Amino acid sequence: MNNEQDPVARAIRTLDPARTGADDPIPLSAELRLREIVSMQEEPVHTRWRAPNIVSGVIAASVTVMLALVASWVWWPSFSAQAYTPAPLSYAATSGDVQDVIHAAKEMLASGKGVLEPQRLSLSEGWYFSGTPDTEGPVLITRERIDLRWEADLSGSVRTTVAAVTTPDGVLVPEATPAAGSLIGELTFAPAEFSVVSVNAPAATSDAMRAWIRADRGATGQLGAGDVILGVQSLLGQWTLTDRQQAALLDVLAQAPGARFLGTTHDRMGRPVMAISAVPESNAHQDVTLLLALDTGRIVGFESTLRTEDESLGLPAGSVTAYTLWEIEN
Repeated sequence: MNNEQDPVARAIRTLDPARTGADDPIPLSAELRLREIVSMQEEPVHTRWRAPNIVSGVIAASVTVMLALVASWVWWPSFSAQAYTPAPLSYAATSGDVQDVIHAAKEMLASGKGVLEPQRLSLSEGWYFSGTPDTEGPVLITRERIDLRWEADLSGSVRTTVAAVTTPDGVLVPEATPAAGSLIGELTFAPAEFSVVSVNAPAATSDAMRAWIRADRGATGQLGAGDVILGVQSLLGQWTLTDRQQAALLDVLAQAPGARFLGTTHDRMGRPVMAISAVPESNAHQDVTLLLALDTGRIVGFESTLRTEDESLGLPAGSVTAYTLWEIEN
């Protein structure tokens, strides 16, 4: 969404047309303040969330079931590869840098309106590229809801259902099959079967968060911003964290080299967000992005896109390969 389409951006320009040119970046402080004023007139919504990269084994175990749902993946041979992946998000130019964004997010997180204690629970919706479809018909994208819950004895369960079916541009297709709510897969874990970095959540300090990410990524040297983002994705795929813990995560990102501020946008559920992106050292062909809510500062999304063409997948540069949305209604 560009500045002319965004109602908040239009409002800022209307309030101060002389100082904010039609093509100038919107000041981050102005956008945050106006959204805060607008939110005062709305009923607050408290939601829960979860991550995609829960456990590679969990996702892999349900791939067979997901691929069986070819009705949710259909393809016209005349379409390019990018046509059957979700359209990339577009970002509005916003003044400020990564440090400004993280500072603003931490100020909002300081209010402590999130969960009071970390929970062994991850609830998310997302889409994950699983291969080229080979059937004919209209192009549809199935967004999945993944509900992961586990216990201190390493027992647990993961349930995957259809969250929504959309076109690549995100337009809902309510009549599509399988319908929203349809079960894709369900797994249960007996005690000691579920694998995690630690049975206890990391403390709300940057040192503890950095140590967790190092263990998760198998890192020995300095963490780059891209690998921090992948570590955050993995952590939120296992835990629901408090605001203080999320602030500590953002501190780790702020201290890592390679992060860049993309601007503001709306995520795939229409929520206003700020985007921080980086290239992982483990995969120079990939861009990974964290989305921070403009109204709470919490981490609410993750996106992965290709920086270069991937011939093995048949995808051009810029293709979205996965996205995850947290902070969703339970």
